[in-house]
Amino acid sequence: MANKPDRVHVNISPTYDIAHELKNQGYLITDMIGKIVDEPELNVLGILDPRVLKERNLLDKLAGGSEKALYLGTIWVNNQSRGADEDNWVVEVYGRENLSKVKEFIRKNSPRDVHIEIYLKSEKLRYQ
Repeated sequence: MANKPDRVHVNISPTYDIAHELKNQGYLITDMIGKIVDEPELNVLGILDPRVLKERNLLDKLAGGSEKALYLGTIWVNNQSRGADEDNWVVEVYGRENLSKVKEFIRKNSPRDVHIEIYLKSEKLRYQ
């Protein structure tokens, strides 16, 4: 009875560890459409830098906001249409100047056995 294998396995999405590290470094996390969330979704998380701000236009100001934060990109750990799964992650980056920052972060904070494809989704910076 003592040698019986455990039938119960606990699986925790890697987005939780990544989100924890992002928050420790001062970033906010978002869902796949850029809405700020406390906990990441299981398959995807967005990276928002609240330290880099941009003035909102007049319509945004009338709606109650004064500044937008820089949206660095999206990390997909499971999305069939993007080719992301537990062994192959897809990272989408907005703004060429953010490529090295996101690449370095993902290199330090992803499992060594995961292949990561990084795509520049836009040359321009994106703000949320």
